[in-house]
Amino acid sequence: MLKFELQEAKKILERQEIALADVRGEWIKNNSEKNLAVMREEEQNLKIARMNYNAAVEKMDIMKTVVFLLS
Repeated sequence: MLKFELQEAKKILERQEIALADVRGEWIKNNSEKNLAVMREEEQNLKIARMNYNAAVEKMDIMKTVVFLLS
């Protein structure tokens, strides 16, 4: 179950990186305030996705340690 959570978090992180790249491309084409606001929002979403991924990695590490200590 944790492995699935980790894989899912990684997929979300990768999709968010792609979304941010797309938005940055749009902002480069058209430096409007709207595109800048969208880009800032996508940057925040990427930060959240990274935090979620890092939390999933930490959970996996903790569970590996617990299993090791219990064995």
